[in-house]
Amino acid sequence: MSEAILQNVRVIVTRPQEQAQVLENALSALGADVICIPGLVILPTVDEWAIKQQFQDLDGYQHLIFTSVNAVRFGFQWIDRYWPQWPVGVHCYSVGPGTASALTEHHIHSQLPQQFSSE
Repeated sequence: MSEAILQNVRVIVTRPQEQAQVLENALSALGADVICIPGLVILPTVDEWAIKQQFQDLDGYQHLIFTSVNAVRFGFQWIDRYWPQWPVGVHCYSVGPGTASALTEHHIHSQLPQQFSSE
C-alpha cells in the first residue's frame, strides 16, 4: 500500500467524467478525499460543414499539431472517413506523451516538444 501523503486533503477533480477515473484512483491511493465535479464536457462538432473541407484537403497541409487526446479521438473520426491511409508529406506533432500515444494507436508517428506542460 502506498503512503497516504494526501491524508486529510480534499481534492476536486474537474476533468471530463470519462477521463477523470485514472486521476481519481491515483489521488485516492495517496489518501486524498476525492470529489469529482466535471468542469466541462467534450463533444464533437455538430456543424459538419464547418470542418468537412479541411479534412478532405488534409493532403494540402504539411504539418498538423494535435493538442490533446481528445483532438486525436475526434479528429480521427473525420480522418478515417476520407483517408484510408495517411497522406504523404503530412508531419504530425503532439503536445505531450498522452497525445503521442493516442496517435500511435492510429499508426501515426508524431514529434514531441523537448519540454511539455499544460501551459
